[in-house]
Amino acid sequence: MVDIMGNFKIKDRFSQNVLWETDAANLRNANLQGVNLRGANLRGADLRTVNFRGTDLREADLSYADFHGLNLHVPLLRDANVDGAANLYCSADLRGADLRNADLRGADLRGVDMRHAYLGRANLRCALINDADLSRASFLAADLRAADLRGADLIGADLRNADLLETNLNGAILHSVPSIVDAGTPDGWRAYGWLRDGRLSIRVGLREERLTEARVYWAGRPDHREVLAAVEYIVTIAAMRGWAP
Repeated sequence: MVDIMGNFKIKDRFSQNVLWETDAANLRNANLQGVNLRGANLRGADLRTVNFRGTDLREADLSYADFHGLNLHVPLLRDANVDGAANLYCSADLRGADLRNADLRGADLRGVDMRHAYLGRANLRCALINDADLSRASFLAADLRAADLRGADLIGADLRNADLLETNLNGAILHSVPSIVDAGTPDGWRAYGWLRDGRLSIRVGLREERLTEARVYWAGRPDHREVLAAVEYIVTIAAMRGWAP
């Protein structure tokens, strides 16, 4: 990345053409806003404090890069096309990347490979992360409120203390996620339990409730006995894990 003249060059990972360059000493706080870095090779680069807002990083190799404190903030536009975010859609490689404390609100991360990435305390509110590979990634205390994780692979991911309020996990793979009790799709709705503010919270479809409210609501609907059974399954597993009801 840095040549013998001390210049930092970002090259296409396939053609090796130079996409962008600067003096290596000026890389910190570099402004890459709106730059086309599609297919760039940034593997292992120190990219802390670099401005990537509006940058096209599709198909880029960002594996093991350090993004600690990255800011990709865009307005909270739920169900909108977040063109202001860095576009990582379509096979960007973020395996093992350090994204702790990154501001990724509303970012388009669909289909991104973030296996083993570090996203502790990252702000991913309303982010589009559907169909991404998040297996064994760390989301410790991350803000995932209203994020779209449909179809994402979360096998072995660390979601301890993450905020999953209104998070869409339909179709997500939740095997071996110790901070979630996956109860499948009773009566066609995705059901799972998670720890919210230290207490069990139960989500069925779009309904998010504490245990007492969930039992009362679903007990009054005999046509949804599968859901009630799923609620009791969540309670049983949560108790085995020592979670407070």
